[in-house]
Amino acid sequence: MTSLTEARQKAQNGTTYIGETTDGSLKLSDVRDPEALADLLGDECARTILVEAKKEPRSAAELSNRAGVSEPTVYRRLE
Repeated sequence: MTSLTEARQKAQNGTTYIGETTDGSLKLSDVRDPEALADLLGDECARTILVEAKKEPRSAAELSNRAGVSEPTVYRRLE
């Protein structure tokens, strides 16, 4: 996976690495606001929510417990 610093650099160039494909290669995605994405990925709470939701579908209550934040915070981060 790309480091946060690398993601920020790629965001400034207009393209951001956001994940890996099944063969392990990086997947690219066009991002409307790459700086906002880089800032979001720098947020530990948002990263925790993304990682936990990627593992398997989870309710806001489950994500809240795993991230150690309130459910309204989970909803705000998901927005």
